[in-house]
Amino acid sequence: MRNWELSKWIVDALNERGFVEPTKIQAEAIPLILQGKDVLAGSETGSGKTLAFGLPALEMIDVEQKGVEVLIICPTRELAIQVNDDIKAIASFKEGASVVPLYGGSDFVRQIKLVKKGAKIVVGTPGRLIDHIDRRSLKLKDIKMVVLDEADEMLNMGFKPDIDKILGGVNKDTQIVMFSATLSNEVKKITNTYQKNAVHIQIGKSNSPIDKVKQFYVNVGLKDKKQALIELLREYNKERKIIFCNTKKMTQTIANLLRDNSYKSLTLHGDMDQRERKQTMSLFKDNKCNTLIATDVAGRGIDVQDLTLVINFDMPLKNEPYIHRIGRTGRAGKDGKAITIINNGDQLRRLKELCKSTNTNLSEKIIGSSTAVKHIKNNAKKSNKNVNQKFAVKSKNHKKDNKSYKSEHFNNKTNKKSVRAKSRKK
Repeated sequence: MRNWELSKWIVDALNERGFVEPTKIQAEAIPLILQGKDVLAGSETGSGKTLAFGLPALEMIDVEQKGVEVLIICPTRELAIQVNDDIKAIASFKEGASVVPLYGGSDFVRQIKLVKKGAKIVVGTPGRLIDHIDRRSLKLKDIKMVVLDEADEMLNMGFKPDIDKILGGVNKDTQIVMFSATLSNEVKKITNTYQKNAVHIQIGKSNSPIDKVKQFYVNVGLKDKKQALIELLREYNKERKIIFCNTKKMTQTIANLLRDNSYKSLTLHGDMDQRERKQTMSLFKDNKCNTLIATDVAGRGIDVQDLTLVINFDMPLKNEPYIHRIGRTGRAGKDGKAITIINNGDQLRRLKELCKSTNTNLSEKIIGSSTAVKHIKNNAKKSNKNVNQKFAVKSKNHKKDNKSYKSEHFNNKTNKKSVRAKSRKK
């Protein structure tokens, strides 16, 4: 790994862990952050951004000084845990370089003790950080740098008041660094309010998925989505993959579907406690099970080696979650695939517009030979046949009714004539 102005212990730690060459975002951001500049970095997921701010954070801390010096804010606890683990792996080479995660669902008192014990870098979620700030177990006066990781997602999730409170509570000369997969107007507003002459870095296409991800869609009817998913699992059974759903209820529905079709899977959603989440991610990362079903919030921060496939069972309601979803694969320069199951023209239009705006390719995927495609076509044929049969029966009955009516009408006329003839004879 390039030396820059990093301490020897950090360089030794990187060499020990096998880091040789910096990624593009690391090469651009690290020198600027080390110079004390405020940075706004637009970088795709999987680009190595954690070390882009993590290494300068480790460089600036003083283990002899009391108090937290670097605050890293993440949108979800999964991402906070991931960032904490990545930085902690380097920090372990320096005595006193303590990194502590603060997030909901974990014991609050224990967190207070860890911070008081000598935390130098805190990685946390907005809500839990505010809790500690309000209780004065986390003080902002000694903070040298604040990092907002995935700032766009935090704003999308409604954390702007928390971000305002944190950034408004640090010293005016505190360094503010923001990393974001997309550079929305809301992100730029934070920049204009809190950053000082921020240097803007853009790695890759703005608002774009990773180039290494090949994007496909499967177009089926709403009733055939589950069948289409099973066909995809038959084809990609051996690959490590994440299936994204829009709701936690749907994750359970899909888990039941997979179980009924003899596929093993794990689920990850917001209702799970931290112990369950850790256990689930441990099983998935250790490849004890190669299929994870997740919601957007729970799926944030998932960083798994050799994750080759993302399946969107539900098309996300907004474009940005789609970018973050498919960013779970195609990481660290490796190829990946993303397949979205769509069930109406509006979803297809949105998907095509998104790919056009990000200058990425989208292809239709036709699923297998004995499969949902035939299943869907057969259903359509049966449906049309039933309609035709009903129409034929209706037409036949209609003719029969008309014939009966005419016959009855004729007989009535004949009977009336017969009655009149008898009356005249009398």
